[in-house]
Amino acid sequence: MSGCKDSRSLVLIVDTSGSMRRDSLLDEVKTSMKKILKDYGPGDRVFLVSFDAESQVVLDRTIADPAKDLSELHTAIDGLEAKGRWTDLVHALDTSLTHVSRLRQEGRADRTTMVLYTDGRHDPPPTRKSIAGQGAFDQLLVKYYSDYRQGDSWFIFYVELDEPEPGLKEFLSKTGSGVVVGREALRSEESFARLPVNWTLPAVAAMLGLFLLGIWFLLIAPRLRGVSLVPAQGGLDPSRAPNQIRLDSFRKGSFRRLLGLGSASDIEITVGGSRVDVSVDPKGRYFLDVPKGAGVKVDGAPVTGKTEIRVGQKLEFGRSGYVFARDRKK
Repeated sequence: MSGCKDSRSLVLIVDTSGSMRRDSLLDEVKTSMKKILKDYGPGDRVFLVSFDAESQVVLDRTIADPAKDLSELHTAIDGLEAKGRWTDLVHALDTSLTHVSRLRQEGRADRTTMVLYTDGRHDPPPTRKSIAGQGAFDQLLVKYYSDYRQGDSWFIFYVELDEPEPGLKEFLSKTGSGVVVGREALRSEESFARLPVNWTLPAVAAMLGLFLLGIWFLLIAPRLRGVSLVPAQGGLDPSRAPNQIRLDSFRKGSFRRLLGLGSASDIEITVGGSRVDVSVDPKGRYFLDVPKGAGVKVDGAPVTGKTEIRVGQKLEFGRSGYVFARDRKK
């Protein structure tokens, strides 16, 4: 039964350090794990791992008789106590991934879900503090992910109950095989840890969506074409401003900024020591996005945040003055 093609594996990894006693955290986690177990049945394999200074497999069970086996899993979950002093996240992942690697050798790791519950940062006991921070998590990358193929192995849910662990978030980002969820996920009516039969399908759909969005930006979206910042005459010191600045000569912003809602084209420029974003929306309206303290004025009035600008308005960047103008036709 354990070799059934459609069987799945679940690894529940629970922080049992003393801090999990506060605010009924451990009780909420126990309820959450029991909810997740409702999705598992005959042929599925479940590991329950607890950790603080050390990590241990509390129970390893392949479900044959759901009533009996799930009852034993519930009993093991109820028996967990939060009384440890340390929070060794790396050791917990190392212990769990050792078992997952064994499942992979058996050809079953492609449908393995790992759920890690913790309320704190990686804080190993003194005997294991020689490698701390991101370096400790990077060792796991080398040990377990050297031949990892995204989409055909395990997936990790990191349940961030309180203080975030940056190293673990970076670890999941590098592997591309996990997601961070908050404490509110524990209160969901449905199990947050459900995965589709092949979790690469949503990823492929997302990539297709981003590709189509990129085509829209490249071929359809309005651009910052035909407009420039022209040095103002009088009032300010035109000698401090360079010649006409053609906005369409700048590269567009990072891919992250391309995804900003309402902004079809977005560039970042530095003028007179002030760094601002200039954008045009799908309706052809132009905007400045000015950080606090940048010293930017529009028609003599100081501005911060996102401000619409119109052709003919005077823009001041420190002591450099410009007029927002359409390019002259040659």
